[in-house]
Amino acid sequence: MTHHLARDIRVLSETRGLERVAAGYAADAPSPPGWIKPGPAEVWIALSDQTWLRFVIAGEEIGGLWTLRLVLAAGLMLIGIAALGVWSARKVTAPLARFSLAAQRLGANVDAPPMSEEGPSEIRQAAKAFNGMQNRIRRLIEDRTLMLAAISHDLRTALTRLGFRTEFIADAEQRRKAAADLEEMQAMLQSTLMFARDDAATEPVTPVDLAMLLQSLCDDLQDAGQAVSYDGPPHLTYRGRPVSLRRAFANLIDNALKYGQEAAVTVAEKNNAIEITVGDRGPGIPESMRSRVFAPFFRLESSRSRETGGVGLGLTVARTVVRRHGGDITLDDRPGGGLLVRIVLPASPAVNP
Repeated sequence: MTHHLARDIRVLSETRGLERVAAGYAADAPSPPGWIKPGPAEVWIALSDQTWLRFVIAGEEIGGLWTLRLVLAAGLMLIGIAALGVWSARKVTAPLARFSLAAQRLGANVDAPPMSEEGPSEIRQAAKAFNGMQNRIRRLIEDRTLMLAAISHDLRTALTRLGFRTEFIADAEQRRKAAADLEEMQAMLQSTLMFARDDAATEPVTPVDLAMLLQSLCDDLQDAGQAVSYDGPPHLTYRGRPVSLRRAFANLIDNALKYGQEAAVTVAEKNNAIEITVGDRGPGIPESMRSRVFAPFFRLESSRSRETGGVGLGLTVARTVVRRHGGDITLDDRPGGGLLVRIVLPASPAVNP
């Protein structure tokens, strides 16, 4: 410290003709151990008359500089350690982030691109196992689809033969009932096959005006004399699968009209998400049954009869479509009575092109 101090004073004194400058500690100054320096420090400057001008600098002045250096060194060390820790943590968690993204893609689309098998040997092995699992799931779904197609062909052939045979029933009333049963069986078979094939998963993702899609559904039903209303923005661009979204919202609005006599549709953007609600004035659904109504073929017999209802796949299909877009669907009580179906879609949907 005194060496730098003497150098600085010498530089400043050269313009004054002062050539002899010295700095240091007094000979009798104590030398305690550790970071504490002896003091006070002294600076000697030789004058032209051969006398010396002596400056004494308090010890705490120089000690403060040492403290500053110590603090700066410790701060730089901490910054380096923190940067190294962040870099190490990212190196460790980056493969986990890739696995999480791959799992999300697989949940939305079983035909999503496989994971890249890169990185350390453990990561490559895990990625290879994940891709193998995805291939097995894909083959399982393909086998199921082929099996359902074969069953569908056989059942339709049998139903066609039964349809011809009903024409030979003498009793007109029984013939009408048999024809109605066959019609219902064909509708159930068609709905079941459409749900099992899940054609929505292969539909490409495109920009769609979600507000216009809902307004068109409401306008068509209003023209048919149904009690349907729309409240929301005139336009709302969204990236999704338009056919599957239209099918999902049509199912929800049809349910509201069948079992609640009206359908009030609202659309709003909230917290980086899009919220769509469909409300009716029907008897509603008990809270204990709200999770079960999304199961395939499940019905509430007390309020949703076979004469007025479908085959029990409307809510199932709607939730499947919404979840494929990264959102979710819930059921609540509507203020004033009735059921309120709430759909929340992320503004940036986690769907795969």
